[in-house]
Amino acid sequence: WVEVFSPGLGIRISSPQTFSFTALEYPEMDMVLAPHPYELKKRGKTYMHVDAAVTGLGGYSCGQGPPLAADQTMAAPRRFTFTISRVPAGGLE
Repeated sequence: WVEVFSPGLGIRISSPQTFSFTALEYPEMDMVLAPHPYELKKRGKTYMHVDAAVTGLGGYSCGQGPPLAADQTMAAPRRFTFTISRVPAGGLE
């Protein structure tokens, strides 16, 4: 599970399966199209992604080669379930 908070609000995303999660200040396309990080403009939103599986960079990030075959996620139909529920924001107000 993962929990994300903002003042007055918290959510929990849970699944019986393992999953990948990101919460970013910018939409993906803005990050793809911006020539430099300083050119990204904050939109006052949080963009969350919940993924059944992802493949990391492996050695491509430093020139060593792709992830090992056992660590790669291949595109294929899959069933993935998760629940989003509201949780108390706690002391973050």
